[in-house]
Formats: sequence, structure tokens, C-alpha cells
Amino acid sequence: MGNLQNERDAEQEWADNLLRQFGAVYDCDTHGYAVGSSDEEALEKAVRSGRAAPYGGRHPDEAEALLRKARRATPDFCPGCSAGSK
Repeated sequence: MGNLQNERDAEQEWADNLLRQFGAVYDCDTHGYAVGSSDEEALEKAVRSGRAAPYGGRHPDEAEALLRKARRATPDFCPGCSAGSK
């Protein structure tokens, strides 16, 4: 099980890094939480890059699915900023 979990962690890290590189995800300057950008072009650029050079030799469709899943899993708001606004 450890190897499978390590592989999933590595895939997630690859996707998160690529999303950050293209601005589809950024870190809150105040709290450091990952926040999803509303910039659809940034997401599409990350997807194109991921399809061109998929993680671990995966099929481009798998790479795209990993990236889109990672973006969907990232909230569109900072939990720390939201907690302070209540």
C-alpha cells in the first residue's frame, strides 16, 4: 500500500505544481492556503502542458484528468480569509 500511496502523492504534487506554474492555483498571501483561480485560460494552459508532457509517461488523457481533478479539489476561496470575514 505504501508504494501506491507514494505514487498518488507524486501525481498530486505534479498536478498541483503544474496548476501553480500556470496560475490556475495560487497560495493565499496571508494564510498560505491553496486557492483556485477563476482564470480558465490558466487551467487550459496547464492542461495543454500536462498533456504534452504527462506525469510518469501516462496517457495524455490521464494527465488531463489528474489536472482537472486537482483543480476541482482546490477551493475557490481561502479558508483562513473566509473564517475571518464571519
